[in-house]
Amino acid sequence: MNRIAKFFILLGIALIAWSCDRQCDVLIIGGGAGGVSAGVQASRLGANTILVEPGPWLGGMLTSSGVGGIDGNHNMHAGLFGEFCDSLAGRYGGYDALNSGWVSQILFEPKVAADVFRNMTAKEPKLEVMYNTVFNEIEQTDNGWTVSLSKQDGKAFKVKAKILIDGTELGDVAAAVRVPYRLGMDARADTGESIAPEEANHILQDLTYVCVLRNYGPDADVTMERPADYDSTLYVGCTGPGTMENGGTVHDLLGFGRLPSGNQYMLNWPTRGNDIYLNVVEMNREQREEALKAAKAQTFGFVYYLQTAMGQKNIGIDYDEFPTDDGLALFPYYREARRTRGEVLFTMDYVARPYDMPLKLYKEGIAVGDYPVDHHHGRYADYEGLPDLHFYPVPSFNLPIRALVPAGFDNLLVADKAISVSNIVNGTTRLQPVIMQVGQAAGTIAALAVRSGRTVDQICGVGRYENDTKRIQGIPEGVREVQQVILDGDGYIMPYIDLKPTDDGFEAIQKVGACGILRGDGISMGWENITVFRINDPLLRVELVEGLQDDYPDLAEKVSLNEGEAVSVSELPGILLALGGDADQVASVLDEFNGARPNDRPLSRLEFSVLLDRTVDLFGTRSAE
Repeated sequence: MNRIAKFFILLGIALIAWSCDRQCDVLIIGGGAGGVSAGVQASRLGANTILVEPGPWLGGMLTSSGVGGIDGNHNMHAGLFGEFCDSLAGRYGGYDALNSGWVSQILFEPKVAADVFRNMTAKEPKLEVMYNTVFNEIEQTDNGWTVSLSKQDGKAFKVKAKILIDGTELGDVAAAVRVPYRLGMDARADTGESIAPEEANHILQDLTYVCVLRNYGPDADVTMERPADYDSTLYVGCTGPGTMENGGTVHDLLGFGRLPSGNQYMLNWPTRGNDIYLNVVEMNREQREEALKAAKAQTFGFVYYLQTAMGQKNIGIDYDEFPTDDGLALFPYYREARRTRGEVLFTMDYVARPYDMPLKLYKEGIAVGDYPVDHHHGRYADYEGLPDLHFYPVPSFNLPIRALVPAGFDNLLVADKAISVSNIVNGTTRLQPVIMQVGQAAGTIAALAVRSGRTVDQICGVGRYENDTKRIQGIPEGVREVQQVILDGDGYIMPYIDLKPTDDGFEAIQKVGACGILRGDGISMGWENITVFRINDPLLRVELVEGLQDDYPDLAEKVSLNEGEAVSVSELPGILLALGGDADQVASVLDEFNGARPNDRPLSRLEFSVLLDRTVDLFGTRSAE
């Protein structure tokens, strides 16, 4: 055999091996809102990343599920979520164009969002997206994970990765490796939530098979064939009293999800509409497909009802919106998944009273949300007997890093709705802005772990919170690294609406708040819950003492404050030095700050935060000069 023949034989063997056995730093299974964010973020931070998506689109509930509207965080566009929103605004000619319906300030066609995500991922050279690919088996090894995958054409291969991220809609990856999880409503005794039922159950939120409708013109008649087993009584009262904000007509129903084109409508109607109660979480793929035929029938029946009983014969399914034969979304809008048992359980009490809880989870925040607790149970047979969780009031909140880390499974992260939260809290953390931030945080954790040779547990400080006091805030170094990356990417770690990420002082109040030195005020406002830092208010003595005494009693003793209600400028040097500021740097910064200002004037909360951040390395993440 000559050398040329040998070369081609060896080359063929190498190509076969390459196609059957791949390696990467980070493997993400599930390209939903969280998974795609994790992929983009991990690759941007230098990790060789593979993102596996079972369908032809990325974006999950924002695209493949047809939910072309953002729920919440309209005052907190953060990180990759903010990039996504900006891209949509650019496509449609500005944010005003996106405010086309009354359910959201940002509405869009799912296929446009899918194109945005495809473009975002295509720009990342270290990110490979595998469309139409499913996982079959997952094995944890000494060096990470080995996952068996198969393409739509039947080709099977394996991928070996250091870190595995579950980006699936229902927590299927976590379940495949036997991570314990919660499903359905939690017992009050398990979570301590006063509004939880006394006993746990497996009741999930309703799911919805969304479609996009189109107005085909006033003279058109696109009435569909009467669906088999059609039951009009399922939809009677869909525009009845109390079902919508803007009235009770079919035009208000359609206006709920009117898309920017003006003649398209997202059909995602909860009350006597196309919501349906189906628990398919623990089914396999074939069983789910069969069970979900009922969800599709629910939507087809609703469309037919609108066309006939409600006289909208010119409005029908837009078959050009989704790459499906029946015109429906690629899969349903799942509002609830398995909830993995993580290193911490984030409950309603941590949302409502973050400063009063035994664990200071607000200090390790990696994502923020402001949507009310919104549970859909209207199609459950015994709906009246369930707790009333519809728009339960909450302030805005931040989500802790350890909710992404399944307990006992290192180098595994969750980046979608299967994070470790209670059933009640899932009613607000499940929304798209939070999940995109969760994914970005997961990608950050994974990339930092790869870059530094640490594990996910080491980055997230698992098992080290009790005795780690290297920083004044008592939070492990890796957590602060993750938070710093989020801040560097114009993201939020505290839900303060006083300043935007591009404003001077934004990072300072985020850090001071995350350290617990000064606290924000959470306010429940229905659909727009907020937390304010009160940047222009004077820094009150009692507030500073409270923050220091609760979390840093040793430092509190070193801080000497004058009598009086507000802290004055003259007291700054002693406070900054007590909190760890370098004497020369403190003097230099204060000389610049003081100028002609009188030393006895009150100091604002923003001024204090900025000066503290400039003189004290609160997160311990600054490079040595």
